[in-house]
Amino acid sequence: MTTTCTSLEQPARHKAPPPVPGAMETLGEVSERLAVQADFGPDFPEPMDFELAFTKLYQSLENADPTERELKLLRFQFEGMLQDVQDGDLLAGRTRYPLVGF
Repeated sequence: MTTTCTSLEQPARHKAPPPVPGAMETLGEVSERLAVQADFGPDFPEPMDFELAFTKLYQSLENADPTERELKLLRFQFEGMLQDVQDGDLLAGRTRYPLVGF
């Protein structure tokens, strides 16, 4: 089944299941909830898009010079982490921490 989206509709986003009251969350459930809450901008609209892109970049740099690999990974990571200033911010910008990093 394919859903279409008109210019007025927002595409459906993945929603993490609500936690069960009184129950401890598993690591997988915590990871999914945090990934859904994170907003890495229009380049990574779905949960885990940023993490998968980071992993793919890391794998592509497997044989690179360690200094070059670190520079490229940190640049990619920080560009995704540091968010624009939004209305209501008391400090300039926001930081979103991905589930993977260097």
